[in-house]
Parts: sequence; structure tokens; C-alpha cells
Amino acid sequence: MKSKPSDGLFTVDCKLCHNLFPAENKLCECGSSKGELHLDIDKMLNRVYELNASNKIDDSIDVVFDVFWQLYNKFEIMNSILGKADVSKLDSNLIVAFLVQTFKYIEHVPNHLPFCDKAETRLLELGFTEGSAKKLLLTYRDTGSYWINMDRYGAPEFLTGPKPTK
Repeated sequence: MKSKPSDGLFTVDCKLCHNLFPAENKLCECGSSKGELHLDIDKMLNRVYELNASNKIDDSIDVVFDVFWQLYNKFEIMNSILGKADVSKLDSNLIVAFLVQTFKYIEHVPNHLPFCDKAETRLLELGFTEGSAKKLLLTYRDTGSYWINMDRYGAPEFLTGPKPTK
């Protein structure tokens, strides 16, 4: 079986026997596959930072996308990730990768907007003009017409994620 970028980052607290098992194992030793999903956020962020520092940009983005794909509606974990993320260790591509994952859920992920503020400072450090940094981040500061556009495109919910309820 091919490994995923998030392998080793998630554990599951088995509902039946309450043992923790690596999520990529799919099954606990007792045979159950159900339980609470946990993410080692520090380990995840360190993997992203290390890959980025090694110029493995695509691999670091894959980690971000794979982790958030696994989280689906775990807004508290998404919020924690953005709260802990050190934008000084991210390039512009990674900043966008994080923002793409959470902008749809701003009401549920309040750390999204402070992350945007830190990202703007980082983009300026990376050589963006003030105007280009603001223009880029404006896209991710509000959900805007995202849900309307996705409906028009006929995008299924499994790709867009569930529309947040207020």
C-alpha cells in the first residue's frame, strides 16, 4: 500500500477498546475501525516546515492538503493548526495552501483571519507589494460567493466540503 503524506500524523482512539492506533492502519488490534481521530499538530507542522526548507514545496503542500482532507469537519483541529502555524517558515504557496483549506469555514475557524494578517506580513517579507499581498489575501478573507459558484459548477459536496451553517 502506498503511503500518504499524512501517514504517521493521525491516530484513532478506538471506540471499543480505547487503545490508540495509527490511522493509516485502518483497524485497531481488536478489529474495530471506529473512534475519535487525533492529529499531532506539531509533528504535522514540522513535517511541512522541513519539506519546505528542503525545497520540496510540492511535498509540503501535499501534507497540508492531505491532512485537511482527513479533517473534513473537524473545525477545532483546523483552528488549532492555524493558531500554531509559524508563517515565517512558509512560502507563498504554502500560505495559500493553508488558506484554501479554511476560508470556506471562517465562522468555524476563527484563527483563519489572524492567520491572514500574519500571512500579509510574510508576503511582504517575500517581496510581494502591499497591493499584490492584499489582493491575494482578499480572496481568502471572506467566503463570498464560493458556495454559489460551486453550485453553478455542479461541484459535489464531497469535493467542496459541507456548507457551514450559521
